[in-house]
Amino acid sequence: MPIAAEIIDKYANHPCRIIQGRLLPINSNARYNGYLKELAAIAGIKRELNTHLARHTFADIMLNLFEFSLEEVSIMLGHKSIRTTQRYAKVSKHKISRTWSRVRSNVFTKTGKPRQQIGLSPTLSNDINANVVNTTTSITTPNQDGYCLRSKIYLANF
Repeated sequence: MPIAAEIIDKYANHPCRIIQGRLLPINSNARYNGYLKELAAIAGIKRELNTHLARHTFADIMLNLFEFSLEEVSIMLGHKSIRTTQRYAKVSKHKISRTWSRVRSNVFTKTGKPRQQIGLSPTLSNDINANVVNTTTSITTPNQDGYCLRSKIYLANF
């Protein structure tokens, strides 16, 4: 990691290391908010930017755009409890639609029948297929374009 080593070397004689014993300087929220205010002015952004909004935005992008799990986002934000992360980031309908499409194609054939193997142990897979009954229901989910996808779900008796 040459870039990280370069940054650490840059602060070798900085007061943060000499006086405070820190590897790198740590800015306060107030200082970050000041930098964000300057960046907003330069970029012509009318909304007031702050570290709190930046953390919400980061969490939302990681969760919904790059599809990190909530647990992974929680770790990246340094939260001790996943409940804190749940308040920061909300799962979008588009993410649910993409996930459902991926699951549906892995679990069901194009005709809506369960696949023989869906990554389960042979015994469990056989149990699932043996317990599928003829009763079906439809689930409608929006896709990315706003169109509704109708999926036939086979109900199982367990």
